[in-house]
Amino acid sequence: LTFFVMEYYCNNLGLVIGEIYRVEEPSRVLSVDKAIHYIRQTLVGLSRLHEAEIIHRDIKPYNILITDEDRVKITDFGLSKLRGETFHGPPNLRVGSPYYAAPEQEEDPDQVDARADIYSVGVMLYRMLTGTLPIKPFKRLSRSNPDLDADWDAFIHKAIATDRQKRFASVENMLDAFDELNLAWEEKKEKVCQMPEMPRPNRIRSQKAKKR
Repeated sequence: LTFFVMEYYCNNLGLVIGEIYRVEEPSRVLSVDKAIHYIRQTLVGLSRLHEAEIIHRDIKPYNILITDEDRVKITDFGLSKLRGETFHGPPNLRVGSPYYAAPEQEEDPDQVDARADIYSVGVMLYRMLTGTLPIKPFKRLSRSNPDLDADWDAFIHKAIATDRQKRFASVENMLDAFDELNLAWEEKKEKVCQMPEMPRPNRIRSQKAKKR
């Protein structure tokens, strides 16, 4: 008897944000910290896949499992593509999930590269921070979430550019840019959370007031 045992995780990012089968419906907005937590882990996981020359081609919230320790596990490799592999499905079959699949993936699934997964991660990040999909014309992140600024807008626009030549060249490049956003976010939080320095009472004046 041959069998294969896998870990079981009952939670995923789709459930966390409350995405339903009608994907275009609004979903739950996550905090910036939570979004950073999940997206960074997803990018690290994708970098390992791409290093092994595997393109996932179906990155979306329901394919991001969440462990009891709040760690990310990328799942569902049914549409993944090895380098040099050819798609043998019907020519009119669309590969990937609506709204999350990169434009070039729908047109020619055989010709996609790592930038297709980058597009999907960008859509997922926008979804987590706004509760909506980046369906053009879409609001800038800085207008949808007052905690975010123009640097976040630039990051998203680069990640989900229709022309893949204008996207991040690799997941590693995207991760470096994301870490810069994360660092700026931590610095911003630190400034906001700092206790204002209270003015010290004038001892001389207080002593005079007592004598009176």
